Amino acid sequence: MIAFDLLSLTSTVMIAMSLLIIAVALLQALILFKRQQRLQLRAHTHQVIKEDLIWPRRILSILREIKGRDISPIFMQDSELRQDLREALDYCENISLGIRHGVYDEETIRDSYAKLFVVLYAQVERLIHELRYESNDPETYGAFTAIVKKWQYDSKYGRKL
Repeated sequence: MIAFDLLSLTSTVMIAMSLLIIAVALLQALILFKRQQRLQLRAHTHQVIKEDLIWPRRILSILREIKGRDISPIFMQDSELRQDLREALDYCENISLGIRHGVYDEETIRDSYAKLFVVLYAQVERLIHELRYESNDPETYGAFTAIVKKWQYDSKYGRKL
């Protein structure tokens, strides 16, 4: 009887250890998979940034044009500027949505675009609020606004952007 209990206990311990080894192997595979997925996402994001070099230049050009000016009347009167601003804001919104939905790596985009996004938002924040009011859509450029608010305090360097 004691031998049977000892044999039963031994087999239970061996089964438990086998399950533990399987669990550790699965956890290692999951960690490796997540790491590979992250590297692929970063590579994809770097490729997008490399292909979209025109946008930072366009946004900087727009910022130079509107710096220190009341943007609302200019936006209403200058159709070319209005189109440029809309396209720039749409671009920023799409990048922000891509981050939200895991299409782009946030850290990579942040390292490349944080200052540009924050400065653009500071210049057009009132305009975004007006566009929300006019369209009766409180989510107009909502992803862009959310990412900028998240990035405004740059915790990586311990300072406000």
